[in-house]
Amino acid sequence: MLLSALALIVGPAWQARPVDQTLCSGYAECRAAGYGDFGYGRARRTSWWQMGTGSDCTNFVAYRLVRAGLPNRRPAADRGRDAGSLNAYRWGLVYASRTDRRPAPGAVAWWGRHSVDPWGHVAIVESVNRDGSLTISEDSATGSAFDWKLVRPGRNWPTGFIHFPMPRARHTAPPAPTGRGGTIPGSPPAARPAARPAEPPAAGSGPDPRLRPR
Repeated sequence: MLLSALALIVGPAWQARPVDQTLCSGYAECRAAGYGDFGYGRARRTSWWQMGTGSDCTNFVAYRLVRAGLPNRRPAADRGRDAGSLNAYRWGLVYASRTDRRPAPGAVAWWGRHSVDPWGHVAIVESVNRDGSLTISEDSATGSAFDWKLVRPGRNWPTGFIHFPMPRARHTAPPAPTGRGGTIPGSPPAARPAARPAEPPAAGSGPDPRLRPR
C-alpha cells in the first residue's frame, strides 16, 4: 500500500518533467539549418567584455550584447557589487537591479550557481513562445557546443532574466528556420517587411496609372 501510494505521488510528477529540445548544434550546423550563429563562429577568438575567448557562454552573450549596441566594456555593477569577476553564476548578482523573472526577446537568460551547472550559465532569449517555452541561443552549455534550444518551464528554467538597457533597439529575430516538412518547432517567426505608403497623385492629375491595388 505504501509503495502504491508513493507511485501515485512520485510517478506522475517524474513523468511530467519537461525535457529541453535542442534545435541545432554547432556553428556550421546551425547556419546550415537556417538558425545562424550571428557571426560568433568567427568572432569567438576575440574577447568581449574581457571574457574568456572560444566556446564560452559569457563571451558569446557579451558578443551578442555588443552586437546589439552596447560598448565592448562591462557595464557598471550595482552598488556594492564588483564586475571584475563575471563568471556566469554571478551575472544576476552583479546586475541584480536589472534581473527579474520576466523573459523577453534579447534578454540574458541566467542560471545561478546551483542550477544547471556549478558555475552557472548565460544565454540569449531569442523568443518567448505562446506555450510559455523559450527559444534560446547559447554556447558551451555544460561543456557542449554552440546551439539553439527550446526550454520549457521546469527544472531547467533560468534563475532569472537580465535586461540591459540598449542605446537603440537592434534585437531582431532571424528568418524562421525551415527543415524537412516546414518550420522547425520553436523557431522565431520571420519578420514581415512593412509596406511603403504610396505617394498621393498631384492635384488635378487623376489616378496614377503606376499605382495598382494591393
